[in-house]
Amino acid sequence: MAKQQYCTRYLTIYIGFSLIAFTFGLASNAKAQNYAWRKAIDTLCSPAMHGRGYTNNGADKAANYLKSELIQMGLFPIKGKYGMQISELINTFDSTVILKAGKVNLEVGVHFLPDPACGKFEGTFKLFNPDPSQLENPRYQTKWKNRLQSGKYWLVVDTLGKETKTKVLQTFGANAAGIVTVAKKLTHSFAQEQGKPEIIVLPTAMQYRSKKWYLKAAPELKAQVIQNVFASTKPITDTSKVILITAHYDHLGEIGKTYFPGANDNASGTAMTLALAKHFTSKSLIKLPPYPVVFVFFGGEEAGLLGSKAFTLSDIIPLGNIKTLINLDLMAGGSEGIMMVNGDTEKELFNKLVRINNATKTVPAIKSRPNAPNSDHYWFAKNGVPAVFLYTMGGPTAYHDIYDSPEKLSFTWFEKVYSLLVGFVVE
Repeated sequence: MAKQQYCTRYLTIYIGFSLIAFTFGLASNAKAQNYAWRKAIDTLCSPAMHGRGYTNNGADKAANYLKSELIQMGLFPIKGKYGMQISELINTFDSTVILKAGKVNLEVGVHFLPDPACGKFEGTFKLFNPDPSQLENPRYQTKWKNRLQSGKYWLVVDTLGKETKTKVLQTFGANAAGIVTVAKKLTHSFAQEQGKPEIIVLPTAMQYRSKKWYLKAAPELKAQVIQNVFASTKPITDTSKVILITAHYDHLGEIGKTYFPGANDNASGTAMTLALAKHFTSKSLIKLPPYPVVFVFFGGEEAGLLGSKAFTLSDIIPLGNIKTLINLDLMAGGSEGIMMVNGDTEKELFNKLVRINNATKTVPAIKSRPNAPNSDHYWFAKNGVPAVFLYTMGGPTAYHDIYDSPEKLSFTWFEKVYSLLVGFVVE
């Protein structure tokens, strides 16, 4: 019995050491074959890409850049092509949005944003900031409903409690010609519809509440081309089992001349995926993945996971052939570890990543949370594909704003996360 315990302990130590040596060997090899990921991030975030949105063909330029990179790496097309296209309605702001409070010019992205579903408007208005104590007063309601309907006043939805906000909108929202929402942070997104004029301002803008405001906004709700870009390490057929590594390349584009760089979200994940593509096309790999690896770059994620949903409905790859999908987003952090979304369901994948990280001590922690429609893994998971979404924790705080730029990111953990992902794919 003692001898058996000794042998078992020795074997455990040996296997653990071998795994560490193996994984560090992978990391070393990966670094030797390293892709110029920082250059890719700078390129994707450059003004020439126009925020990778739907103004000035920004998203199309990014998609074409990615196709060129994959072709240069020697990856193979799927069914004779490197991508697919869909068309969707997106509310876009091609022209500059102007907002003045009295004689003060407020700056897009710094002091205010148009709501994603903001409708067209040009003119002046005053602000009506309801008194919460008067919301049940019928005379007060009637007075201000009439004034709001005249268009001379816009309704202010202030940083109140959720219940009060709801009550304000229920009482006056339908009568308001326009709405000013006060928010603690300016966070942009896309809408596939156009409603009444609405702007989002920081609390500091309320110092001008007594002034007459002027807004000029001319958004267009129009069809936009959304591209998915993909390629494989080997030629595949409709019967090939594959691993998918995915990232969305699109971001929030521009509002007039103001653009959103989208460095962490998600030039970082796109560059990480490109780096992995470069690695797995190397002819000197220590160990090959168990299946061909398909790299997919989704468009339309910021508009509601549109590209990934279209992919699951297409015939590009039968969903039953996907052994694993690893979606990468927000890869510029890592000081607090990695979160695996849908790891609660995909316990085998979660446990594998934890096991590799425990052996290599690459990042401080691997955590999991339930599935959510917060990135492009979602539609695959909903359709039964073993799909997870990985993002780094402890990274930059800029998110969906003009401050998410490459020069503000350290990328201290990027290479470490990269080596961990290499081991995750091949094991």
